[in-house]
Amino acid sequence: MNNFNLSALACAIRPSYTSAPQPNPTVTFADYNQNGVWETNAELYIKVMNPSRAHVSAVGCYLYDADGKLVKSYSENCSFNTSYVNYNCNFNNDMKYTLTAGTTYKVVLYAVVGGKEYKDTMRSFTTTGSSDKTAPVISDVSVYDISETGYKVKCKADDNVGVVKVQFPTWTVFQGQDDIQPEWWENSKAAGTKDASGYYIYEVKASDHNGELGDYITHIYAYDKAGNYVSYNAPSVTLKKAAADTPQPAPVPAETKRPETESREREIQEQKSRMNRQRMETP
Repeated sequence: MNNFNLSALACAIRPSYTSAPQPNPTVTFADYNQNGVWETNAELYIKVMNPSRAHVSAVGCYLYDADGKLVKSYSENCSFNTSYVNYNCNFNNDMKYTLTAGTTYKVVLYAVVGGKEYKDTMRSFTTTGSSDKTAPVISDVSVYDISETGYKVKCKADDNVGVVKVQFPTWTVFQGQDDIQPEWWENSKAAGTKDASGYYIYEVKASDHNGELGDYITHIYAYDKAGNYVSYNAPSVTLKKAAADTPQPAPVPAETKRPETESREREIQEQKSRMNRQRMETP
């Protein structure tokens, strides 16, 4: 007769209800896209690949400056057990953060899967526009070479980034701005020319303003690469018709005497002299 330890047998045949250890989920990221990048906002997209269908409990974003310094982090709770999760991150709407125009940022999108944080690679983007808000400076303005036909204006224009153009819209007071250069802000006929000494020079011609005389007005606008600009009112100028030269009378030529006339005058003078001597000699 075989004797068995019933308690041992019971343990041997009782099924185990302890869950087997779950393998780490396989998480990757795909299809990164910049849905839109603007001056102060951007929206990024990523697909979180989750083939093991582990539980996705959160998605989020780390935002860094161009030097890699963390600017802001964001996390959004969720609950998915799907093979992939689509994630869109809008910095204004989701992160409640306003980006700076013309600025480069770095970003890392991530997901929390199976209780563990998985990160996408670090990426970068640059907002549109410009971070430069400093306008140019206009200085040393003068008006010269004033005549009936026009005048010249010159100035200096400096900027922290760089001056791209200096415009000189000009018109006469007579009948208002009917003679101002059309679309003067981009019209080459209103543009100044930079000389070797750094001055921007513009020549105003009366012939470009219906040949009008009288009061002229010139404004100066300097623009930089970021679109910032500054204006300056140049001294007003009055064009006058040049005074006509007064004709001078022709010089009267010296009287020319004939030789015979000169001889006859000498004879008369000699006779007068002899008569005067005779009177003096008579007792």
